[in-house]
Amino acid sequence: MQELSRRIDVLTRLRGDECRRLLKPGACKGLTDSVRRQMRHLEKEVERLERQWLEALGRCPELLKAYALALGVPGVGPKTARVVVSELLAAPRQRTVRQCFAYAGLAPHERTSGTSLRKPGRTFATGNKRMRTALYMGAVSNLRTDSESRKLYARIVGQGKHKKVAIVAVMNKLMRRIAAVVNRGTPY
Repeated sequence: MQELSRRIDVLTRLRGDECRRLLKPGACKGLTDSVRRQMRHLEKEVERLERQWLEALGRCPELLKAYALALGVPGVGPKTARVVVSELLAAPRQRTVRQCFAYAGLAPHERTSGTSLRKPGRTFATGNKRMRTALYMGAVSNLRTDSESRKLYARIVGQGKHKKVAIVAVMNKLMRRIAAVVNRGTPY
């Protein structure tokens, strides 16, 4: 499942690259025709892989339940739920909520070495990049639909922190919600 999910992400990025090529001003007709054919091919391949992923998901009732529970969390769509299930839950291991957001790379780390003593905590490039990317898009969506997330975002920005820091806090909240719902086994 993880390999299929990762392949879907790669092809989706390639489709985005091809789409940006169409925006190039003055592109010749041969180029635009080729790009459109390639985009159709990529779309069909992504649809095929998504069907295969859903079939693999259907063979495991525990993961199917986790996927359905993750979809019930506000701001989580099919793509975010797919990535979380594939990257985090496909391994047969029970994780705590803290371990889940640490695995995603959302736990702030304090820098305490050399000349950078007592710098503010930041998230680093450790953790699962695919999960962070999926959670980022879920957090942006969540800001539009969830009042609690909007309040958290406004409070952090109101404290003078960067907007990205506030979005990471919303991502953290979203990951905590998903992990809690899946660990409990009850809907949000």
